[in-house]
Amino acid sequence: KQCLKYSKRVFVKSRIIVGEIANLYHINPQKISIITGGIDEEDFKINTIKSDEELRKKLLIPPATKIVLYAGRSVPQKRLIYLIKAALQLLADYNFAVVIAGSYTNKSYLDSVMELLNNNVYRKSFYFLGHVGQLEMSSIFNIAECVVTPSLYEPFGMVNLQAAFLGKTVITTDITGSVDVLRGYHNLMVIRSGSVEAIRVSLKEVLSTPENKDRQSFDFSQYSWMNVAKKILESKLLKKEI
Repeated sequence: KQCLKYSKRVFVKSRIIVGEIANLYHINPQKISIITGGIDEEDFKINTIKSDEELRKKLLIPPATKIVLYAGRSVPQKRLIYLIKAALQLLADYNFAVVIAGSYTNKSYLDSVMELLNNNVYRKSFYFLGHVGQLEMSSIFNIAECVVTPSLYEPFGMVNLQAAFLGKTVITTDITGSVDVLRGYHNLMVIRSGSVEAIRVSLKEVLSTPENKDRQSFDFSQYSWMNVAKKILESKLLKKEI
């Protein structure tokens, strides 16, 4: 609170955080600036078909199986369990797999997720990869049909930008900060937070639609890390202070 009080300028990633900080710490919103996260264009590129096939083979996922990706830590706020519940309602009618990439930082929460799958006939449709390095995530995104971020609290959500950069369908909640950036993205599906049914309906729509091989990604030229850094350096107030 003291840091924010005496700071001349505060940079945040989204409009959600502006309101949160202003209300929680009682500081003037006028000294808060929004500068979003950025994308490293060298790390995120569209794979060749051969590369995708090799990764599927490595993960033991059949070629015809559509892939739904969850990328993030296994913690309560991320609501992975909502995605699991929604997927279990659809697996009888659709051929897909759920790939879960992210560190297991909350064992008790992960145990509650696994309880849903233990002894379940669809257990083998869920692939838990654990922590995946940033440089490897591009390949994981490439084989996915869509990325789902069912969070109850997500100040920004870099995963959504990375997925959209590669032309993937993004299913995310209405409290996610990166929605501000992705408003014009044609493959964005914003659902209400805290709803298994909303995830199920959105997933069903994605799984019912034939895959579009000609992927159109969002124009992220202004969101490269280089441009994000320039926005900070070019801040008029920051220049005055320097």
